[in-house]
Amino acid sequence: MTATIVYLYAVAAPPAAKWAAQGSVTGVEGARVRAIDAASLVALVSDVPEAMYDQPALDEHVRDGEWLNPRATTHQTVNAAAHAAIDAVLPVPFGTIYRTDDRVKEMLRERADELQAKLASVRGRSEWVIALHRDASRAAEHLAQVREAVEPDAVASGTGRGYLEHRRGELALREELRGFDAEAATAAQHAIERVSRVSFAEPVPEDGDVAARTTYVVRRTDEERMGHAVEGFNADWAERGYTLRATGPWPPYRSSGGELAR
Repeated sequence: MTATIVYLYAVAAPPAAKWAAQGSVTGVEGARVRAIDAASLVALVSDVPEAMYDQPALDEHVRDGEWLNPRATTHQTVNAAAHAAIDAVLPVPFGTIYRTDDRVKEMLRERADELQAKLASVRGRSEWVIALHRDASRAAEHLAQVREAVEPDAVASGTGRGYLEHRRGELALREELRGFDAEAATAAQHAIERVSRVSFAEPVPEDGDVAARTTYVVRRTDEERMGHAVEGFNADWAERGYTLRATGPWPPYRSSGGELAR
């Protein structure tokens, strides 16, 4: 018989036990997701082969994208299903492993107060990723039009963007666009903060069309309001070269507080 250990997906409110008991969700390596409960908390877990998921083997496997990607996707799929069915879920990062069910119960008891508080903070909420996309050509055209309006005698010929590039050069244009990015990002933040004041700034590549990316924690009952906020920003800023795109709802990975001790 193959030795197994316990793979943790999330900690959730008590209704998660009934959800898991339905047996309809499959986790990594094809095992059924089940519940371990203690201290009025539920851990959503599945059994995985020890030889594949003990720490040395796992450290080696996660370097292999072909091995990691489908399993990470399954991990996210399990948490998305739990989040859709249960009002309070704390997902944990991929590869959180415990030796036994008893060790999971011990963790739940030891951290009960902390976990209950975190569950309360995410109850009825989802995370949405709001990305600010820039159309560099349109933004540059807008900057040029503004400058032409301020300095009409400075334009001898050519398009606004051509004048701007000729006058300042590529590096100067990038600097001016960075300032415009910051202005657009501030306006976007003000728009979304009318719906959610809990946010996490996300990194963005230096080269690309994403000027800013932020994760917001949004009440499920406020998701329509958030959509209206995005639409309102886009109505004001699209002609200036900036649009917001929202993806979600996601389980509260960023607001769950990171890994749970093994």
